[in-house]
Amino acid sequence: MRRNFMCKTLFLYSLFSLTNLVNYSKIFCDAKAEPDHVKVLTDDTFDKFVSQHKLVMVKFYADWCVHCKSMAPEYAQAAKTLHEEKSDVVLAKVRNEEGQKLMEKYSVRGFPTVYFFKNGTELEFNGPRDAKGIVDWVKEMSKPGVTFLEDPTTLPTDFTYVLSYTKYTLSEAESQNVSPLFAKYLKESDKYRAHAKFYNLDSSHKDASSWNQWRRTKEWEHWKTFAKKQPDWLKVVEALEKKDAEYKDKDLKEEYVVYHPGEGYTRFEGSTEEELEKFLAAETLDLFSEIYQENYMFYLSSGLDLGWFCGTKEDYEKHKEVFRKVGRVLRHQSTFVWVDSEKFTTIKEVFVLTELPALAYQTSSGRFLLQPNTASAGKSYSFNTFEDVLEFYHDVKTGTVPKSVRSEEEPKDNTGPVKVVVGNTLEKLFTEKKNVLLMIHAPHCQHCKSFLPVYEEFANTNKDNDSLIFASFNGDANESSVDEVNWEAFPTLLYFKAGEKVPVKFSGERTAEGLREFVVQNGGLVHDVHTEL
Repeated sequence: MRRNFMCKTLFLYSLFSLTNLVNYSKIFCDAKAEPDHVKVLTDDTFDKFVSQHKLVMVKFYADWCVHCKSMAPEYAQAAKTLHEEKSDVVLAKVRNEEGQKLMEKYSVRGFPTVYFFKNGTELEFNGPRDAKGIVDWVKEMSKPGVTFLEDPTTLPTDFTYVLSYTKYTLSEAESQNVSPLFAKYLKESDKYRAHAKFYNLDSSHKDASSWNQWRRTKEWEHWKTFAKKQPDWLKVVEALEKKDAEYKDKDLKEEYVVYHPGEGYTRFEGSTEEELEKFLAAETLDLFSEIYQENYMFYLSSGLDLGWFCGTKEDYEKHKEVFRKVGRVLRHQSTFVWVDSEKFTTIKEVFVLTELPALAYQTSSGRFLLQPNTASAGKSYSFNTFEDVLEFYHDVKTGTVPKSVRSEEEPKDNTGPVKVVVGNTLEKLFTEKKNVLLMIHAPHCQHCKSFLPVYEEFANTNKDNDSLIFASFNGDANESSVDEVNWEAFPTLLYFKAGEKVPVKFSGERTAEGLREFVVQNGGLVHDVHTEL
């Protein structure tokens, strides 16, 4: 799951950052130092601070991170606004160098990563990253996640909502005197409330007048059609239609449904907390709708594979019904989004496309492209019918559709002691019957800039070693075509024994002696090092 998250993170950041590169430059020039309204936390001060405040937003960042730099002035302005409004919400930040233990505890693998701590429980921030968006998000998240209703006439018909039907009252929920499943529902509501409203209908309510008023609405007709298909809900319908004042709901199970305007209801069929969590993560997202800068984190945090339909508004309107139908079938595996190619003119570059419209399907194992005018492994696919698109997904699953890999051009002169490999040549690196030492780096990484010369000099010292290949790979500009070659940070150094693809990760001193010890410990042969480089 983590690798899938990282893959989607890179694509989303690429899409939205390339589009706004000019704006980023302006931010760098105009940004002032963050005021004291953003509290600075470390491994040593974090726990005490969070325990003393009911509502805390914490940003994990790194000095070298371009996305952190673009967010910094917005985050500072949000903190200032909340301070001036005398809000209970406090904004804080943790620099990666001073928060190593915290980053491990909260699985921070990319920057910026932002969490919102509500009464000590962390929620990953998935809202807009401008000042107003941050302020609006924390204000909304500070409220109770579930609205308790006695009058069903207040349910919306023009917005996605999740509805639970239980015997619990608001006071029971606040005191946690509820079932484990409903407690999970209350907690999960905070994660997804930005794109769905959460309600609970009190099944102990006996005011027949409110129910009868609701029954006269169009919404009731939709509800009745749905309810009559479900044995437990049918009891409710029958009781209401008979105006049975003696109706008792003690045998009625807890029920959870999601309503999408124009799509009707989807009922939770599971019984466990884990199943409910997965149900809400998938079902609160639209089957197929536009993705943009303000909502992309919702999709990033869903845990689902992403199908990116890239094209114009006209393309979207032409094919949306097909993708909604496919989206329903693949609901708990994938979600579909439309990227407007007229707004985001870099999408062909970001997804390595040769034509538009096109579909880029991002999974945990890579990206796969459906381009109607470009054959894939000798086979063509189209968007024309539900069956056409579903066939593409079936072929991806069975492994007959090749991965799409971003790749630089291979250097014309690649005869140095360190062989430069790119996305398209990475697989070839393992065809030779030799050990491989692979450095994965990035141009922006300061640690890479310090370590790479040491690595290159060490390789030069051992350039006559016929049993070991020294290689480097720019992880920013290239993607891995080999499942075993992956990384979560820069630099990453991997050692592969000849004929094997299971790597050993380097964690020693970044010196020539540290490299020598690492290779020798894994059965390799290198020259002794007498002086650290």
